[in-house]
Amino acid sequence: MAHQNMLTKAKTYLGNAKNRQLLSWLGGGVVVAISGLWAVWTFYHQGAAPSSPVTANCNSVAANGNISGVTINSNTASCSSSK
Repeated sequence: MAHQNMLTKAKTYLGNAKNRQLLSWLGGGVVVAISGLWAVWTFYHQGAAPSSPVTANCNSVAANGNISGVTINSNTASCSSSK
């Protein structure tokens, strides 16, 4: 019974256009505030320290993180032919 009474009150409250308008403004304000806080958080906290470097041998490539736009040089001097 209490659940139905609560649902009826919610329907009555949301039936009023001014109440819906107020809730939409409050919801929009919450979204803007959270977005702003997220932007500040990500700006000041760049994430964890980089992990240890990785190594590759004999013309292979090892990647650790973003390698977009990076030149990759290969050193074949340390490779031995094992054919």
